[in-house]
Amino acid sequence: MNGENGASKIGRISLWAGVLGVIVPVVIALVVRAVAGEGAETYYLFCFLLFAGAELTALVTGIVGRKSPYGKAGLGISCACIVVTALAIPAFTVRRGEPVPTETQSSPDQGQ
Repeated sequence: MNGENGASKIGRISLWAGVLGVIVPVVIALVVRAVAGEGAETYYLFCFLLFAGAELTALVTGIVGRKSPYGKAGLGISCACIVVTALAIPAFTVRRGEPVPTETQSSPDQGQ
């Protein structure tokens, strides 16, 4: 690879990895949801790993090819997706416990 041409080629890889890293997992998740219904947690994990791998690829190739406009665009897309994902993960993974019953709620063991 030579100079600007090499950076442009790597930049295009970054841009495509950033864009397809979002589109392909979403399409796979929608198709699996339509076909498999509710028992598709394994496929969602696969889609997340596909997304993470593609965005990591876009980030690394964007850093390498940042001299070209494609590299800058791929780097921007991957950074934005990674930040949004990092902020959204706690919203989907934090489990709330069952509410503690209060004294106003009657239980079957209490008499009249």
